[in-house]
Amino acid sequence: MNEIGPDILTTNFKARFQQNADSVARLKMDLANPSNQDQKKLKKAAQEFEALFFKQIIEQMDKTVERGEFYSGGSAEEMFRSMMFDEVAMQMATRPGGSGLGIAEMVYRDLAKQTQAQEERQAETPRGEG
Repeated sequence: MNEIGPDILTTNFKARFQQNADSVARLKMDLANPSNQDQKKLKKAAQEFEALFFKQIIEQMDKTVERGEFYSGGSAEEMFRSMMFDEVAMQMATRPGGSGLGIAEMVYRDLAKQTQAQEERQAETPRGEG
């Protein structure tokens, strides 16, 4: 009977670790460079979702800033500030090398799985059975 020694465990661990590292690398590559239009739309939606999250954080932080009567630009300043927050949030969510917090990557991965499963179900269903 073969014994499981440290060498076998180390080899198995290294192989599993490398498989996981390869999977993560593929996911990052897919997120950075989607291969088809649907995946590009999913990526954009995921990044917009993360940007919305960042904007909410920025708006809450902005509420803590005290403004005196000399620092108020009225409604024009509020409109500009809102547009600036939109842009800053989008830049945070779409920065090169991945998303800011990883929310976009997680959302993209889950949506891609759901989309793939739905496509597989549709492919299995014979025409006319709807």
